[in-house]
Amino acid sequence: MTAVSVERWASYPQSALPQLYLHPGQLHVTSDRCSLATILGSCVAVCLHDPVHGVGGMNHFLLPNDAPDAATASRYGPSAMKLVLDRVIALGARPNTLTARIIGGANVLAAFHDRHDHLGMRNVEVARTWLSDRGVRVVGEDIGGAHGRKLVFGPHDGRAWVQLIRR
Repeated sequence: MTAVSVERWASYPQSALPQLYLHPGQLHVTSDRCSLATILGSCVAVCLHDPVHGVGGMNHFLLPNDAPDAATASRYGPSAMKLVLDRVIALGARPNTLTARIIGGANVLAAFHDRHDHLGMRNVEVARTWLSDRGVRVVGEDIGGAHGRKLVFGPHDGRAWVQLIRR
């Protein structure tokens, strides 16, 4: 999938909306007008938006495997996906009206540039599979490559802006 509905940074509108920064292993869900921001390398952020019910949220996970315990669950793909989905549903979203954007999954370590199964793409595949299994439609991706990304997501309107971070 190409970068559908994910805008490049040049089109990012400067805004007076409150902005919350998500560190690795964090997530946030809201029905408020705000923006969520993060920096991604091999990590993945999944942005969920329900335009019908006015709810959105984002996670930022590091690893594609299952969490070893509840205390670190949001750092791992499958449990981070479950947490963000459960929370948007608790705020009124419905799986059949949700859309998702998958951002990140770069191969930022020079030693692994020739590998096709690097950590970043394993994170992307976890997100794709998890969303597909639950009937959540992916409407945009900005994934892979060798550069990190800055992401800003508007959970109230579902828009996402991405800027590549070049060394």
